[in-house]
Amino acid sequence: MVSTLDVLLEQGTWRPEQRGDLEAYVHACRLARFHREEAEKAPYAVHAEIGRTFMHPGFGAARDAQREQRALADALVLTPAARKAQGVNPDGENDPFSDLDPPDDGITRLAEQRAERLVRMRFNGGRDDAITPSPDLRDDLDGGDLWP
Repeated sequence: MVSTLDVLLEQGTWRPEQRGDLEAYVHACRLARFHREEAEKAPYAVHAEIGRTFMHPGFGAARDAQREQRALADALVLTPAARKAQGVNPDGENDPFSDLDPPDDGITRLAEQRAERLVRMRFNGGRDDAITPSPDLRDDLDGGDLWP
């Protein structure tokens, strides 16, 4: 298994003063995975006082950690765009990550779409039609950031 430090050393972009950024990057990666895994165990919760269903807050925490992870990856010259801007591996040669897609929020977005569909079905008597809950309900469910 290739470590992030190995990649930085191989591409010639490692500087000792980046140690804090590297530690923060690894922490953000672990934190994003942890929150996503915890949220996927029980994706929905019911508010004890009002009985409303909302998404597990771990999904939002995972998204936040992924945003931090991407920003740090750019700063560490780990993303394709940052590598291109720095002239590192312009053709992708010797790049252990060249076959992988860049970081994507697709898994989290898929979970959000499933949650939105299930909430819609719950409030529409089991029908999956395009009725969206009212703005007040949206705020109660997820703080208002799940629906456009």
